[in-house]
Amino acid sequence: MIYTNKQYKVNIVYDIIGNGNWLVVLHGWGSNRNVFANIAVNLNYKCLLIDIPPFGESSELNQDWTIPMYADLINQMLLELQIHNPTIMAHSFGGRIALELAYKYQNIRKLILTGSAGVSRKSLKVKSKILLNKIKKTLLKNVKNNKHNGSPDYLALPPVMKKTFQNIVNHDQTSQLKYINCPTLIIWGQNDTETPLQDAKTLSQKIKNSQLIIFKSCGHFCFLEQTALFSKIVYNYINEGDY
Repeated sequence: MIYTNKQYKVNIVYDIIGNGNWLVVLHGWGSNRNVFANIAVNLNYKCLLIDIPPFGESSELNQDWTIPMYADLINQMLLELQIHNPTIMAHSFGGRIALELAYKYQNIRKLILTGSAGVSRKSLKVKSKILLNKIKKTLLKNVKNNKHNGSPDYLALPPVMKKTFQNIVNHDQTSQLKYINCPTLIIWGQNDTETPLQDAKTLSQKIKNSQLIIFKSCGHFCFLEQTALFSKIVYNYINEGDY
């Protein structure tokens, strides 16, 4: 199915799986709606699986985007689909959008975060800038020498995607966390190197009504590494059982 948003001029491809109360699922950067499909079928909920633009089968970006824009887009989509007070489950970049929705609109029943981005780590930002400058210097050198074999993926990246990525990485949501009031379950891989365990602890400390579960020996995609366990925990949590 396709949702068209006229304000942002994008089409969002989505699937609806199951029955019952609504669970909105937001994937990570570079992923798509299918990454949570095997989990969605086991949750006894009506799951909305979204391809967040520009990923999966949804539209390419026609301008550089920010997290507030993504949150506004998803909020508009939920309103038009008449999805009210849903539970939201989000991974990585999708977690940034979920946090923004919970902070700005406060119409979320429950929040489930796994490997969520959004916590500021200034030292890593500095390292990222240094790395980016090194890449730029290498590209300039290759151009001067008529060489184009360095960083082909970087060269091919559209300008709007570069700017969007910068906007997202630089959007620090740490100060917003104390205003999130919905019950929040945080599930994290102990060995996550993309969003380290300390990020999960920060989320747990700053979001009032939150609980943290750590999957030992798992990384950034703990929900894929331990699908059965992850599904059981989420099922019990959203259905208000024990986990």
